[in-house]
Amino acid sequence: MNHAIYDTFSRLHADEALKCRTREYLSCRAFRTKRRGAHRLRYAMCGVCVLFMMLGIWGYSSYLKAVAVISVDVNPSIELEVNRFDRVISATGLNAHAKQVLQTVGLRNKSYEEALSVLLESEEMSGYLTQDAVLEISVACDDEPKSQAMRERILECAQRENRQIQCSAASTAEIEAAHQAGLSLGKYRAYLELRALEPDVKPEEVQGLSMRQIRNWIDRLAGTDSSQEEGPHGSGKGQQGSGGGQKRQHRGGA
Repeated sequence: MNHAIYDTFSRLHADEALKCRTREYLSCRAFRTKRRGAHRLRYAMCGVCVLFMMLGIWGYSSYLKAVAVISVDVNPSIELEVNRFDRVISATGLNAHAKQVLQTVGLRNKSYEEALSVLLESEEMSGYLTQDAVLEISVACDDEPKSQAMRERILECAQRENRQIQCSAASTAEIEAAHQAGLSLGKYRAYLELRALEPDVKPEEVQGLSMRQIRNWIDRLAGTDSSQEEGPHGSGKGQQGSGGGQKRQHRGGA
């Protein structure tokens, strides 16, 4: 039986044309399979490139997006925008004194703690940080846990450097309201206190005053001020725009 089957199949022969067509078919099939594999690899590589590009765009946009604003007020009024990575992405001077200070220091891309240390230790800023100066730092952040953590770290940093500061929380809505009034956050808050005692006071009347001058004005109106002098910056660097303030101080004491 086996010999019969062998004899039957042994008599079957493919001609040369059939062999050529078979080889061509197998060759084309192998080529198509290889080409499909190359296409799949190319598509996969393109997908990976697109993914990395999207991640890069997301990371870059996240880096440039501010999630908190730190307002530093003495007489120079400076705002630092901070991203989710605790890096300063912009430093803005809100008055002439602040712009002059920022010309001497580089704060961008530093951690906000390092940026504050560099700022407060700079030679230009030290002229405003006299013994009687009022230094107020406000943290505007709508994420309360982050806001609290930032305030704690700022106070720890101030303690290490033996600096007396007032550090408070704020909201982004307060920042917007302060900007609409043409004031920094710290001065805007002091202005609201002042307006509660002197309802017709205007934002521009406190715009050029130092925080010490504004606080002295508030204390005089409230009857709690024991000092009679404005301090070194009352007649120097912090004096711009103080004419209206002085006039209303006399009214408050009258």
